[in-house]
Amino acid sequence: LGAGEMPSHLKDFIVFEEDDEKFHLLTSSLNNSGIESRPKRVGNLNELQAILEQPEKSGLAHFKPRLVFIGMPKTTDKIWELLELRRKRVDLRKIPMIVFSNPEIEHEETQRFYDYGVNSLVLRPENQGDYGKLIETIREYWFGIVMLPSS
Repeated sequence: LGAGEMPSHLKDFIVFEEDDEKFHLLTSSLNNSGIESRPKRVGNLNELQAILEQPEKSGLAHFKPRLVFIGMPKTTDKIWELLELRRKRVDLRKIPMIVFSNPEIEHEETQRFYDYGVNSLVLRPENQGDYGKLIETIREYWFGIVMLPSS
């Protein structure tokens, strides 16, 4: 840390979500969950990849993501490239990745996400109550039960 900088007790999250309303529901649920978080929204998967690969070049040198949330993108081509990069790099595999899926996802695509190392593929909640329940489950599991490596 540089002079005068204090280590943060906040949990850093990266959120890729194309839908503004879904992003708001997610961040509201994070705020209401008791998780002291600092979500960083990325506008596209290229930006997410840049932050994961070299956070200091994105102006986020002290940003240490504890989870990555990905809302299922409209097109999935880029996500496989991102997941392939993550699969090859041990440092990136240490950051749990949760993908919010739609109900129409095919079994083969579900399998492919897990083959590429996604930690959790969950049905995208539709309302504030469902987001709240999901975030509470995530909080209990990823920050209460699971022992994560330090980044």
